[in-house]
Amino acid sequence: MKRETFFSYSDNFVKTDKEKHGSGSAIRVRREAREPRAMNPKVLYAVMTTNSNISQAKVRAQIETWAARPIEQGRYFVTTGYKAGPVQQLAPDVLHEVSCDDQYGGVPCKEAHMLDVAFNRSAEWVVRLDDDHYADSELIEKTLGSLKPEDRQGPVVLALAYGCGTGSPAAKEYCPELAKVGGICGGGGYALNLAALSRFQSVGWHQMLKEYQALKNKLTYGDMVTSCVMLRRGMKLGHMNGGSAANGAVTIQNWEDIVKNKVLTYHHVTADLMRWIHAKLEGKPKDGVTAAEAKAFDTNGCCCRCAGRLQCGSSGGANHCTVSGKCRCTR
Repeated sequence: MKRETFFSYSDNFVKTDKEKHGSGSAIRVRREAREPRAMNPKVLYAVMTTNSNISQAKVRAQIETWAARPIEQGRYFVTTGYKAGPVQQLAPDVLHEVSCDDQYGGVPCKEAHMLDVAFNRSAEWVVRLDDDHYADSELIEKTLGSLKPEDRQGPVVLALAYGCGTGSPAAKEYCPELAKVGGICGGGGYALNLAALSRFQSVGWHQMLKEYQALKNKLTYGDMVTSCVMLRRGMKLGHMNGGSAANGAVTIQNWEDIVKNKVLTYHHVTADLMRWIHAKLEGKPKDGVTAAEAKAFDTNGCCCRCAGRLQCGSSGGANHCTVSGKCRCTR
């Protein structure tokens, strides 16, 4: 099968380090540290999104933060469906539209199409993420590059959170393999190597899409569907060291502690929180961090939307969630 080369990306959407940060020794040191090492594999980032305004805002935040370097190197693309509204042309070179439902029910369909696209990009690993992920791409690539030869041979899938589907009644009935050993938990993100993508391709992408669609109504959750398809094809599923931060953190102190741990991915983050995390990890000047903080958190350091799908329990709006000195969040 003919393999596609990496696509290019318009300079209109990516600023240079100098344009974004200005000069300064701290920035120069950080930039030098982020130069790709020879030992690191070629990693492609595949992100699933929708055409809603909120989702597109998160994609823009990714483009402006952690995804800038992969984009410059043609190693990032976004998959979206058709039915949630007109596509906002954030970045034509990275946006890939597919004929899938753009709501949650379309996740398995998008997933299958995304893996098809990923196979046609010359990458050793594909990292599957959502639009509400902030990813430390340098750390991910270093982690994948440090794997022992025996840990990356054959079709391998590594999840940042692992075990979903274990003991599930639906899995027991429709996918016993999954119920027995568990599978990927999509919230953290996962990586799969070229051998795993090739295993999908060997039976044909059309057949795989049919299998995804058949399992969707039985297993419901996209990560369980994907895990079942992988296990049925004899892929080795495992845990990827490095950790993922997801769910539950609603205060700036929570997030300060999480960022200090330098995990591989941060999930369920808002567009503003992505920019704050980026400012912290990149060592931006204090005024830049403070400006990002003011947008991500309310004046008392609370952000309900930084904890998955929580909303403010007060009438103060999305970023004004403090009641009697405590964060009040509801689902």
